[in-house]
Amino acid sequence: MTKQLKELITVLLVGAGALYTLWGATRTRRMYGSYGDIIREPNWMAVGIGLGIVALAVLIAVLVRTKKA
Repeated sequence: MTKQLKELITVLLVGAGALYTLWGATRTRRMYGSYGDIIREPNWMAVGIGLGIVALAVLIAVLVRTKKA
């Protein structure tokens, strides 16, 4: 794997994990159908998956060796 490919994969995974984490942390829903108050209710499973994706990107960046060009 080349250095540029490893950096591209790492950046894409960190970005996707960060977006997924932010989406899960800022999730909102309406109470009592569509006429109630809007409440904030974090989706902890999405937050965990997003942080897992970021951790996977860090592991790839640290453990995968690159070929010399």
